[in-house]
Formats: sequence, C-alpha cells, structure tokens
Amino acid sequence: MAYLYTRYLIPKFERYFRSGLILDVGCGKGGLEALIKTIPEKNFEAEFIGIDVSLNSLSTAKTFMKNLVCAVAGRLPFRDKAFVAAFSVEVIEHLPKEQGYCHIKEMERVSKNLVVLTTPSHFFVQDPCEIAHVKHPMMHRSLWKSNEFKRLGYSVEGLHPAREYIPALLSKWIPYLACNTLAYKVLLIDS
Repeated sequence: MAYLYTRYLIPKFERYFRSGLILDVGCGKGGLEALIKTIPEKNFEAEFIGIDVSLNSLSTAKTFMKNLVCAVAGRLPFRDKAFVAAFSVEVIEHLPKEQGYCHIKEMERVSKNLVVLTTPSHFFVQDPCEIAHVKHPMMHRSLWKSNEFKRLGYSVEGLHPAREYIPALLSKWIPYLACNTLAYKVLLIDS
C-alpha cells in the first residue's frame, strides 16, 4: 500500500505538504508523515497531526509522528478550518455508512483547502481483531462507490488505471488486483 501512496497520492497533492498543518485521520502506526519521511529530497515542511481510535497504534506511531490525538473520525476535536488539508487513507470503509458521512463532514469542517479520502473499490473480507475494546474495528463495514463521492462534490480517480475493469469476485480470490478509489475536494484554492 505504501507504494501506491508514495507513487500517486503524495505527488498529486505535493503542494499541500510544503508547509502548513495537515490532519491525518486514522493515521494508524505512522500514516502520511511516515511516508513523507521516505522522500527527503522533496523538503516537505508541513506539520502533521495524526488521529486514531487505537491507543496501541498511536504508541507505535510515536516513532514517526510527534503530534498525536486519540479520537474518532466522526467527531474531530479541532476548530473549524484549522488545517491546510485533511487526509483519510483507508479509513471510511471501516465505518458504517452514516458514520462515514459524519466523517466526511467533519473533515470538510476542519480543513480550509483540501479533503482527501481513499478507500478500496471493492469490499474485502478481513480477519477479526480488537482495538480499543471495540470488537472488530478493522473489518470493512461499508463500500463507497465513485458516484457517492461525486454526489458530495468530490473528484474521483482510481489509484490504478484498470480499477474499473477488475470484477469484485476476482478481487476476493486475488486481493492484490483490487484497486483503491481516491476522492478529493478542493475547498479553497491556496495560492
């Protein structure tokens, strides 16, 4: 997965990583800041704040990130327009639909310039696990299609050019063939 993001996501939104405050919702064990550090030649100077619901993940993320907050995606503990951009990489599919829509609204509330979400374009069956006393938080609970993001005013792309041609059934048998959806909304052009 890291390859997809360093190859496609980071270059596409490179200008937002140059300076300012970036929110990484669902940063897990290191998130975007860890990926950014793998590209030292770019001189990215943005400051990151990572949030995650898992204290275990956040304790691991301390290795890569200095600003961490334990919070849920649908109730972000930040003031309006506090961030240059808000990113949520592979998070929304772990929320029920209603909470996913709250997550999107909260990201739009706290970002002044850009909101970016990625999600698998197919539903995956995953092994159960338990984090923060929530049974099976890593299980996929919703599938987000391109048209749902488009109705909310998002631009939508695949992180692989053949994304639309890979049948969901085939992706169950060969998971690496399934690709991801990139949805983003520019709220205000930062000059």
